[in-house]
Amino acid sequence: MKKEAIYNCYYEHTEIEGIPTIFALGIKHHIKSGSDEEKMQFLLDNCEEDFKTAKHALLSKRFSVGFCDGKEGIKGILPIEGFHSFDYSHKIDLFEELFACLEKEYKIKVAREPMLCITGVTRSHVEGKISAGYKIDNQKPVEYVV
Repeated sequence: MKKEAIYNCYYEHTEIEGIPTIFALGIKHHIKSGSDEEKMQFLLDNCEEDFKTAKHALLSKRFSVGFCDGKEGIKGILPIEGFHSFDYSHKIDLFEELFACLEKEYKIKVAREPMLCITGVTRSHVEGKISAGYKIDNQKPVEYVV
């Protein structure tokens, strides 16, 4: 069987002004062969461990939330409700910058419709300005790749 790159993808979210909101992403790739069911089971079995070693990045500033009252919108966040309404190709777009990093660093080509498992990770507290970087749960600052 032919080997292919498969991906565990993560979106980190917290409540911002009472709205569950995505603010960061993570991705971990593997090169595997086997049936689609076997590869998906591998991703599910490794989901928790992969998160610890995944590449992490703030959500791209391409995504933003506007306000009806005329206040300037916030770039680099996306309400979870909006993400859940995306079709498959738009969900892949969310991870575009991280896919590009993997292609460059590991010299792999991301398939047009890659096999991936997307998991939400809840953060109960985010310190500082999200758009300028942040600390998570009193840990040392996260290092970002994009």
